[in-house]
This record gives sequence, structure tokens and C-alpha cells, in this order.
Amino acid sequence: MNIPEFSTEFDTLYNNISSNQAPGIDEYEKSVFLTRAQEEIVKNYFNPRSNKLQQGFDDNEKRQIDFSEITRVANITASNPTPGVYDSLDARSQLFFFPTNVFLIVNERVILTEGSATFGVTVIPINYKEYDRLMSKPYKEPLPRQCWRMIQGNSTSPVTGVPQQMVSEIISKTGTVVSTYKVRYVKRPQPIILTDLTASALSINGITAETECELNAIVHREILDRAVELALASYKNGDLGSIMEVNKRNE
Repeated sequence: MNIPEFSTEFDTLYNNISSNQAPGIDEYEKSVFLTRAQEEIVKNYFNPRSNKLQQGFDDNEKRQIDFSEITRVANITASNPTPGVYDSLDARSQLFFFPTNVFLIVNERVILTEGSATFGVTVIPINYKEYDRLMSKPYKEPLPRQCWRMIQGNSTSPVTGVPQQMVSEIISKTGTVVSTYKVRYVKRPQPIILTDLTASALSINGITAETECELNAIVHREILDRAVELALASYKNGDLGSIMEVNKRNE
């Protein structure tokens, strides 16, 4: 679905459902609702508990196709963080800057070097409480063929000066070094912007140019339907209860 189709079909659904009783809506407002609907759908599809089918990204092939256009694989290089900006509690840690457009991580794999040997291991995401639990055990090392990963905060790279989304902290077995770190991830989708916003001094997610939907075409109508729901809830006589109720709906 291209930009004119998004705009025309939005108007058709919006006016038909509201029987032409809802206030008029301009291209910027439609863009806001479409972008919000797109972000909701992407987030909810990755969490089985927050969508009506109770299925996550890997639970059926359609969902993988839905996000095929925004799925990427990246080789990530180690960082040399500035002390006091990015630190770790663990002497084994190696820190890596994720790409700036990372939205959700799907798979991670590292190649470790130990002496003259190299071997691939699986990355196991852990949270901070899990790290404390693991460090309370007599054997404080990742299992063979595994390493641990935690995430640090949002900031600006002290190396490049480019804003970063996340910092990955990789903890591997004592005596090993990460030589290769690969990540399959879903990139943050660009907003859906139906008209150039430059003249109006408006933007969505920092973007002003007319922008097509990046997701596969098979999910476009789901985005459109959800955007119209959000628009109707927002303009329905200022009814806060309706807005809160529609926000409970999950994909």
C-alpha cells in the first residue's frame, strides 16, 4: 500500500465507521496514528502475551514475513568505552555498541578465541538479578558453548559521538576473548508520513520527509485498521474511557 492508498483508505474507513460525525483529520494527524499503530503491532507481535493470537515472532511463518523487510544481521565490533561513561562489574566483560537502529534483538552469536583455538558459542541474555544469582554459585562461569549478555543504557558513543540505542555487555568464560559478534535484529521502523512536513515545522520521530511504510505489504491493512481505531478513540467526544479501552486492544 503506497502513501496515496494509505491516505484514501484511512479517510474511507474513518468516515464510514463514524458516519461522518467525527471531526476532520489532516495528513499529519493520520501520519501520527499510522506510525503509532505500526509501532504497537511490531512490539505486540514479539510478545506472545500481548497479542490476541498469543503467538510471538517465531510462532508462525507469517509473522517472520511480516517483518522480513526490517530484519537485519550485523557484525558488531568491540568498543573502547570511556571510563565512567560505560563500565561493568565483571572483569570478563566486553562492551559492544549495537547499531543505532536496533529495535528488537532476535538472535546473537559470538566466536570466542582461547589461545590458538576459536569456536562459536550461543549468547544467553540474562537480567541483572540473574547475574547476581549466577555469581552466587561456586562455579561462576557461563556453561560450555555459552556466554552471557546484559544491556546497558542509552547514551552517546564516546568514540564516534553518534547517539546509540544500546550497549551490549558480553561475559564469556575466563581466558576467552570475543573475536566476532553477530546479531540478527529487527530495526526500528521508519514512521509512516503521508506528506512532507517541512513547511509546517512538524516532524515524526525526527523525520519530516514523506515516508512509505517499510513493513511487508501483508501487514499494511492491520496497521491501517489499528490507526483508524486509535483516531476514532481520540476524537470520540473527548471520551477518555473510550481511549483507555481501545489502548487495551492488542494485536
